[in-house]
Amino acid sequence: MKFFNSYFFLILAIFSFLKPSGFDIYNMHLINSTINFIRFFFAILIFIKYLGTFHKLSVFLSLQLFFFFLLLISTLINNSKIENFSIFSISVIVFTMLVEIYANRKFRLLIEALFFNYFVILSVNLLLMYYLHGFKSEESLIEEKAISFISSDNLTASYLFPALCVSFLYSVLHKNKYNYYSMILYAVVLLTAIKIWSATSLVGIVLILAYIFIFYGTPIEKTIKYAYLIIFAVFLIIGLTFFNIQNYFYFLIVDILEKDITMTGRTNIWQIGINGFNESPIIGMGYGAMIIDNGLIQLLFSGGVLGLCIYVMMFLTGTKKIFSPEHNHNSLNRFFSFVLFTTLIMSISESWFYFFGFFVILNLANNLDKLSHYLLWLQRRKNEKKIRLY
Repeated sequence: MKFFNSYFFLILAIFSFLKPSGFDIYNMHLINSTINFIRFFFAILIFIKYLGTFHKLSVFLSLQLFFFFLLLISTLINNSKIENFSIFSISVIVFTMLVEIYANRKFRLLIEALFFNYFVILSVNLLLMYYLHGFKSEESLIEEKAISFISSDNLTASYLFPALCVSFLYSVLHKNKYNYYSMILYAVVLLTAIKIWSATSLVGIVLILAYIFIFYGTPIEKTIKYAYLIIFAVFLIIGLTFFNIQNYFYFLIVDILEKDITMTGRTNIWQIGINGFNESPIIGMGYGAMIIDNGLIQLLFSGGVLGLCIYVMMFLTGTKKIFSPEHNHNSLNRFFSFVLFTTLIMSISESWFYFFGFFVILNLANNLDKLSHYLLWLQRRKNEKKIRLY
């Protein structure tokens, strides 16, 4: 399949997986159906190519299949949204295959195609938001439609955070931290977050941008204990979710910051999710039964204890390379460690573990070692050319 080496093929394939929800929200049925058909067509081609490239499934992909198989059983038993589940699960699995195919030999092509898609989608989306709504906030809109063309305000983060990661990798490939096109995409991501004004997303984006421009490539970066950050995030998630530790900071949250101690009513929704989990603690209530606005409870609610265990194994498999002692000196791994820390914190108030964008980040993290080898190869090749000149 020579067309797999085509830049156009890869751009179109990736776009079919990143299709903006606006085509559906604004009733563009013909375009929406066409892109869905293209996605199905590419899914078949990618599946065939994967089986022809690899003799066996990767551990990461195998755990994904186990997780979604369990979720399928739970969804069927509880009569949940099987159509939505099918679209989401197949998209994630096939996208993982796509990344592993190109990460094996064509990592640069993969990053450039991802960058092109995020650059175009988010830039067009930003222009549309300001063209249709001007400088109005979401609350001031008369029509109850998404201010963002690509998705709802919270789900737009599923595009913004992977875009930051891809933009960063794009600049690394071009050996320029301040790469012109990367800087533009950073600005588009930040302006989009400001426009939709999702506080959770905005804080996360500012933290990641601050890391890139202040800490990345500096001696301070090497002093940060990234594994400890992840452990802290996990304990914070558990503490806020099950032990309501935010009540100990009532004075700070309510009296000083003037925020709601229930996180805008989210803790009430969490309790509904916990009640649902209690009804089916082993395999959960299935995909799409309810949005809980908490990553941990969403996993328990949808997939039960079994689903949570398999998902944790999948997460650890996808990230073990960036946390292993032999790779913790790598700046790429440190950056992705910080991104994962940020998204874990965000999962306290959003169902981040079911965002397609989170799987994009996990796939990139799982294959960072291949990018590192590619960069080392480029450096050796450059040094060899210098030697020949002398």
